[in-house]
Amino acid sequence: MTTEQLRAAIYIRVSQNRNDDRAKPERQLSRCRSLAKSADFKVVTIYDETGSAYSGELPKRDELWKALEEGEIDVVLTLHMDRFLRSTQDMLDFIVIARRTGAQLHTCESGAFDLSTSAGKLVATILAAVAEAESERKSERHTLRNERAILEGKSLGGPPPFGWENPAQTEALRWGIQEYLAGGSLSAIAREWNERGALSHRQRQTASKTGKTVEWSQDAVKKVLIRARNAGLVDRRIDPEKPGAGRQIVEGATAQTEAVCTEDEWRRCVAIATANKRAHRPPSRLLSGLATCSNGHKLNAGINPTKRPDRETGTRSAQYRCTGKGCAAAVRREPLDKLLRDMAVYRLTFTDVQTLAPASRNLERAMSLREELGRLKQERDENVSLLRDRTINAEDLRRLNKPLNLLIDATQEKLDQAQADNAFAAMLSERVRVKRVSLTDAAAARKEVGQKFDALPLDQQRSIVKTLFPKIVVQKLDAGSSTRVPVEDRVTVYLPTGQQYMGWEHDEAV
Repeated sequence: MTTEQLRAAIYIRVSQNRNDDRAKPERQLSRCRSLAKSADFKVVTIYDETGSAYSGELPKRDELWKALEEGEIDVVLTLHMDRFLRSTQDMLDFIVIARRTGAQLHTCESGAFDLSTSAGKLVATILAAVAEAESERKSERHTLRNERAILEGKSLGGPPPFGWENPAQTEALRWGIQEYLAGGSLSAIAREWNERGALSHRQRQTASKTGKTVEWSQDAVKKVLIRARNAGLVDRRIDPEKPGAGRQIVEGATAQTEAVCTEDEWRRCVAIATANKRAHRPPSRLLSGLATCSNGHKLNAGINPTKRPDRETGTRSAQYRCTGKGCAAAVRREPLDKLLRDMAVYRLTFTDVQTLAPASRNLERAMSLREELGRLKQERDENVSLLRDRTINAEDLRRLNKPLNLLIDATQEKLDQAQADNAFAAMLSERVRVKRVSLTDAAAARKEVGQKFDALPLDQQRSIVKTLFPKIVVQKLDAGSSTRVPVEDRVTVYLPTGQQYMGWEHDEAV
């Protein structure tokens, strides 16, 4: 094969290109094209990517490597050798391929490398070793610079974090912290931030690139609320090589950003987040896990695709479906949610609400219980860490965690009751604080209570329903039964006393 017939691939790479500056790769591409033209190579493909040579993720280079091994490319053109081969191991691997396929490496700044001779291999390997050493020295300088910046409380670069871009963001962050401490849910805070349009720099950048709507999620909100910098503190990874190993406060370091809460408020936020760690994905429907089938299995929300004989196309119905093995109990979600919602509203309207809720929300007790629950769970996790480190054995872990588990369950039960009390307290108003509601005022009272109930976050709605009706049983339909049986005829609801609730007619009669 003559020189004019050699197939060339151009490989260009930039380590970072945060501003999407096309001038950086274009400069490399222009010089490589000039080299191909002067050497009369035929450019058949161009590989262009952004990434560190030591990141382990260079998909374009992997594609080029595969093409070399399969003999689809004769020559690699690049600006400098360290753009393509950054370590001695890379060079040795390329030498093996060049020996088998005759592949060549030409660079704009270092010339061509004749890998068919011992002298050419020696020069190429030395240059690769020099590039590798320079990368390691650069990495060491970068690590030292970051270490010094952390100790001084300085930013490691990048855009301002959420809460410090503008006063509106700062106010949104302060509100979110106070709302979380007052018992507000992560989903409620996420909804409020989304309605305010208070997005972080990264979220706005993602929305701009993808053209899609970007909103806050519960996980993203939690990460923001438990940042140490909120209280003017500085933290760092316990083990830089293990991102999931956790973080620790840097003693004596102060963040250069202004604090938006006190250290005590920040620690309380962390305690709440730790206590709620178990509920990673909270139920998204009113009765998920609260209602059961007649066999005692829990019903969870799901979608059931069906196809009726009298219809040409299938339908998708939202249901609560049984989680028990071999049990096919199911009920339509919307009618059941409406039935229990109406029952709860009627019961709140016609029952002495003072027996259901305290005069105030008693948030201090709920906050104290959340902190205690977080402390207990953290202590249990520390015991598990001791087992991983082989400081204790499995028997020691069981002995240490047995009383902790009992305390955690008892504290969780108290916290659930306190949260239910808070949910009931949110329902109270001057109209429904009276001991009884007259029948003449019943319609207006039911409307007001219904509006208050619908305005509550889902977790508080669930707390109310769970407290009012601790047992909700959906009768499983027999084989061959009509699927159009009204949901009222299939549901049996029980009061906390264990008595069957006979419906709102009973409350009106009282």
